[in-house]
Amino acid sequence: MLDDELSEFLDVAGACERIRNTLLPPTFTWVTRVCLAIALLLIPWFLGAELGWGIAPLAGLAAFLMLVVEAVSNA
Repeated sequence: MLDDELSEFLDVAGACERIRNTLLPPTFTWVTRVCLAIALLLIPWFLGAELGWGIAPLAGLAAFLMLVVEAVSNA
């Protein structure tokens, strides 16, 4: 019974490894960066009316976090 479970686990682990090692097409990476840039540019306009000058640190933090996630995803 344990051998069957181990075999199934290794099959799933192998599939995950193939997914992890598959590179994204350059077009997808480019579209992701463009959408991220648009979102970061629009955050102050959408939230600025409610938060006033408080939007500056919030938008900066959001931009930092999104750019870090994007950089890590491409590494």
